[in-house]
Amino acid sequence: MDERTETNHPFLHEDGTAPADVTAFHYDGKLGEIARIWLRNLLLGIVTLGIYRFWGMTRLRRYFWSRLALDGERFEYDGTGMELFKGFLVSLLVLVPLALLPQLLILSGNAWVIGIGVLAVMLGIYWVIFFAYYAGRRYRMSRTRWSGIRMGMDGSAVSFGWLGLRTSLLTVITFSLYLPWQAVRLWEAEADTMRLGSHRFFYHPSTKGLIRRFMAGHLFVAVLAVAGLVGLGAWQVSMLQAMKETGVPPNQILVVAVTYGGIFGFILVQSVLMAPYQAAWLANRVTRTRIEVARPATSPRMLMGGGAQARSVTFAWHGGTWALWRLGIGNLLISVLTLGTGSAFVMHRTLAFLTRGVTVTGAAQLTEVTQLAGVDAPRTEAFADAFDLSGGL
Repeated sequence: MDERTETNHPFLHEDGTAPADVTAFHYDGKLGEIARIWLRNLLLGIVTLGIYRFWGMTRLRRYFWSRLALDGERFEYDGTGMELFKGFLVSLLVLVPLALLPQLLILSGNAWVIGIGVLAVMLGIYWVIFFAYYAGRRYRMSRTRWSGIRMGMDGSAVSFGWLGLRTSLLTVITFSLYLPWQAVRLWEAEADTMRLGSHRFFYHPSTKGLIRRFMAGHLFVAVLAVAGLVGLGAWQVSMLQAMKETGVPPNQILVVAVTYGGIFGFILVQSVLMAPYQAAWLANRVTRTRIEVARPATSPRMLMGGGAQARSVTFAWHGGTWALWRLGIGNLLISVLTLGTGSAFVMHRTLAFLTRGVTVTGAAQLTEVTQLAGVDAPRTEAFADAFDLSGGL
């Protein structure tokens, strides 16, 4: 039986019935329909030398969004492939200079200039990754509607990029020990800027239940990595000695098989060791994120108290640790076997998994939402989304 992560409330009463104010997401995507869209996108992508991928991704998102519903209302996606394509062209203005700068620095012949320049480029790439992630998320949110109300984000991708860079440096300096705190800080900065019309999302930051699981898994992974490197080194030394004694070179097929088998084995064992932490982190994000619903003042007491009464729409997580692990391993195998082209099937499996595990309390309150003016993200933000940094979801 799967280990269950903490939830805000049980999904069912003792008699097996669900609370009246609890609802679940509903996803009814069909594998056959997704396969047809994927095959069409793949063939058109080959014919157009990859240019069609922007329109193909848009078509997939429209399908997935239309198959996802909450409280009987389906989501809508109204982004366009042309937005993504134009965004990709804009991104080249940033990425091409970053790629060429190290080559130009080498021409200077000055070791200090080269060293400092390469370090600056590496830091710049880190900043761009976080900037692009946030900007891409903001673009997708701005193109998403639920019950006719547009979602959005109003934070700064530039500030998120600097936060990501600073926390990444702390993670590197501490040999990854800072990772749980980094994850919490980044999700807080992201979630607190999300909104559904006039309703805002909030995340209550906490590392409760994360540190112990992370430290235990991280320690075993570190020991496993050291043991693996020592074993691989000893095996290579023994092969070299055998070659000197016999004059016969090692079997290259065996070398490749052992090397890649070792890498895959390490990834597999690492995923098992870190599965409790990953499950706890998913539960943390779901259960500690809420939507604040502000009700207009309707009584003299409410007017005297400040004019509005805040209520919350909360989320609960009921998924299992090893179900999440199987999802991750399955998605990895799909990506490998399809040579990176199977993101549609990864998105399908991920959506199906999440909608089975997440329930919502108080979703009926969202009917009081009102649309806000000027919620669209700048069209140029599609440049970050063109690289699909978060798997398209």
